[in-house]
Amino acid sequence: MELEEDIGSMIDSLESIKSDLERSIAIQKAQDAMNAAVPERLAENLELFRELFPDIHRHYEHFKPSDKYELVCAEDGEPNLLVKESGTLFYHGKSPFSDCKELVRNLMEEQSSLSGMILAVNVEEDPYFQFHFHEKNRLAREIQSLCAQPDADSKHHESVPTMFMFGLGLGFQLGYLYETFTPVNLFIVEPDEDLFYYSLCVFDYTSLLNYIRSEDLGIFFYLQNDTEEFVHNVNRYLLTHSSASMPQMYLGVYKSPLMDEFMELVKRDFSSLVYNSGFFDDMLFGMSQSITNISNGIPLLTRAKLPGYVTSKPLVVVGNGPSLDDDIDLLAQVQNRCIIAACGTAFSVLCRKNIKADFYIAVERTNDVYDSLAIITEHREFFMETLCIGLDVVHPRTFSLFKHKAMIIKGNELMPAWLASNKFISLKEFAMAVRVNPLVSNFGLELVSQLGFQHIYMLGIDNGALGEQSHSKFSMYYDENNNLLEQYKGMLLDDMPMTMPGNFAEKVRTNRMFKLAARMMELTMGNYKDQSEYFNCSNGLRMERAKSLHFADVDWDSCGRIDKSMLRTILLSSVTRKLELDPRRIRDGLRADKFSRIMDEIYHDWDTRPATRVEFVLREEYQAEYLKGHGDSGVAPSKALGSTYEMYMVLLNQLLYFYNDEQKSIDLAYEMVRRYLRRLFTGARLIYSKVLDFQLGRHRKYVEAAIRAADEVEFSDMPEIGSPEPELPPASRSGDDSDLASEGEAAQA
Repeated sequence: MELEEDIGSMIDSLESIKSDLERSIAIQKAQDAMNAAVPERLAENLELFRELFPDIHRHYEHFKPSDKYELVCAEDGEPNLLVKESGTLFYHGKSPFSDCKELVRNLMEEQSSLSGMILAVNVEEDPYFQFHFHEKNRLAREIQSLCAQPDADSKHHESVPTMFMFGLGLGFQLGYLYETFTPVNLFIVEPDEDLFYYSLCVFDYTSLLNYIRSEDLGIFFYLQNDTEEFVHNVNRYLLTHSSASMPQMYLGVYKSPLMDEFMELVKRDFSSLVYNSGFFDDMLFGMSQSITNISNGIPLLTRAKLPGYVTSKPLVVVGNGPSLDDDIDLLAQVQNRCIIAACGTAFSVLCRKNIKADFYIAVERTNDVYDSLAIITEHREFFMETLCIGLDVVHPRTFSLFKHKAMIIKGNELMPAWLASNKFISLKEFAMAVRVNPLVSNFGLELVSQLGFQHIYMLGIDNGALGEQSHSKFSMYYDENNNLLEQYKGMLLDDMPMTMPGNFAEKVRTNRMFKLAARMMELTMGNYKDQSEYFNCSNGLRMERAKSLHFADVDWDSCGRIDKSMLRTILLSSVTRKLELDPRRIRDGLRADKFSRIMDEIYHDWDTRPATRVEFVLREEYQAEYLKGHGDSGVAPSKALGSTYEMYMVLLNQLLYFYNDEQKSIDLAYEMVRRYLRRLFTGARLIYSKVLDFQLGRHRKYVEAAIRAADEVEFSDMPEIGSPEPELPPASRSGDDSDLASEGEAAQA
């Protein structure tokens, strides 16, 4: 009996060995087959990436992966990755294909719980009374009312305007995703370059990308680990494509702290990216004020360089950060040994401390900057001696306070393309400011770098704080006893929930806006690293491209006295030029008829109802890009209208995904599109006809007329091109009208 049991056990053991051997042979055969197929699949994928994503192709054309992973496969031939450090498989289940299929299935079942599928539709504050906000808020209220109805059932859909996929792995989930679902735009984040390489080896990107291309869908790859850079990449994508792609969904393919950071960042910030590109009134304010400033004889900075004996002088860019207070007295002592550029409200601090700035740096197009300067009582004579250098969009009243002034064209506005397309200027000849946000000091740093200064010291540019205050106590925000004025309590910049490495201190308090400002300064310093050296003398956020240096440690005794009047004369005579704009050419260049035809084309494009949600979203995106394209080719208002149009579509897409029933949702969104485009295009046409007088403060009468006209056509047909426009008061283009109300007064009216 025991012998039989032993023999049976031996037979079972032999069978197990045989089975294992057969399995090993099968796995080896599958491994050999996979290894043989990899070069062909990799070459095929890279060839298509060469056409569609040339940067990715260049990176991976001769790429050699690290030894972190090993490409393996099961006996059924399904590829997997062995993570060598842990000895575990990347896909833990028996079948990587099944794991990826289950991932997609779970996403479809959990749509209703995914954050971001339906946005909060908020009514925004409109302190300046603008057509964009009036109409956007009107639409938002109507959507809020619909959302309160009990029959809303937005849970499961067959598509979504935008999806973010965090992690890619070997990519198999992409095939299962597009089999059952359509993301109109897919953003893929995979910071592990080895993982992406192995996905190129085993996944059929060629079939997927050809399908995406044939359906006019969008796909975007981000293959780095810098979360902030990802935000800027998405922002650039939306600026050149369309941001009418809300709501959105999120799919996490694998977990890691970095992926969690990416996901949190997108969930928190994507809506602000969508709303980041300006809007109709705002951009027309800039255009109108720029034309007025040019017509008033304010010269533009050219690309010419200042002489070396000027740029070799030390230059101090002064911001209104709290650490300015530590060095303000020393700055007063050495003010004749350095050139001082005061950014925004730092000018009032310097006036208060008897320091004359050589440059006043101006950014804002709003009229309340004029109000803040007009109340400065100390040293009014400084306004006669300081050179005001502003963006061309700055309000004319701000420039009117200064005897000496110059300006620089602001990029990504309406004026560069408009001036160039109408042959008023060559953009190669004139300077252009690009990194001017989010703070005035960003423009200040870029400006002095463009001018060629070689030794640049940053003072009071803290981008954070050690204590509670975010500004100098000598600034306009504080009273004579250095107490924060009531109206400035709770300022946005005072909320600093983050800590980052400090310039002198180990840690400083900061926030996302300050962090973004510092990042933009880093990019500016990187652009001019071969020309300029930068010294961070501020007790705030550390910046890698600037040397940390206490202001008191600068050898000021070795710096000679500077003839400031000579500096101003040289700058105005050598690197600026006035433009002579013929009023008739200005009128012709506005191309109002062309703008009307563009709006008419877009409106009548909606004469046919889209059959699917995907078709609806693609039409929105095409039209937004169509508007932007005309704006870049010189039909200026098209670019401005494009941003407002996208905002409309972001809101209306809430209705497009309002019901599970696709056709019911399309009916609801389609009716609203037709109605609100009638309102938008009617008002926009009327406002643009008065663009030369559409400055902040005087704009209210035109917005009121536009709203009345929009009310008249909302439930009727849109007026055809050439129909009579409502009468408006005759335009006045002077920047110094005595009847011009401030925005604060306008908001109270």
